[in-house]
Amino acid sequence: LMTSQHPATMANYAGDYGFRHLTTVSDLFRDAGYPAVGHVGKWHIGDDLEAEKDVYGFTDVRKRSGCESAYWFKDECVVDAALEFIEDNYQDGPFYLNVWSHVAHSPIQPKAHLVDRFANVTVNASDFGYNYHDKLKQSKKLDKDLANSMANYIGALYSMDYNFGRILDALDRLGIA
Repeated sequence: LMTSQHPATMANYAGDYGFRHLTTVSDLFRDAGYPAVGHVGKWHIGDDLEAEKDVYGFTDVRKRSGCESAYWFKDECVVDAALEFIEDNYQDGPFYLNVWSHVAHSPIQPKAHLVDRFANVTVNASDFGYNYHDKLKQSKKLDKDLANSMANYIGALYSMDYNFGRILDALDRLGIA
């Protein structure tokens, strides 16, 4: 998404080496005159590049990881950083904010109350297209109880949805949505 290039076309793994040689969407926003171009959350686009000034066109990098509250799963501090960025920059003109979540990355072990919300979820292979049947078989090798695995996954996504909703609420509250 950052470069419009498929990662397989890059000579080196972007997560480790980045892609400084390519124009990014954040470069375009910076070049268009946006006073604030930010990134919060998971970095994974070149080790230690976030310390460089103006890397990928970002004027503000707030890398966050390992933040799990007692109630929500993984991304609460990522969203807190996003809200801080918005509050710090919304009055200065247009801004671009790149928010990358940790939720979909293993281990996916959300709090029990999030899993319990989806305890009635069932997984039937016939509900999925044929192209997913191999994935379901592979998943079953990892955890025989696919319904529980799905409840964990959906609980994690619910947590992400709730936290990203906090960003949308802030944009509405500030009148910039």
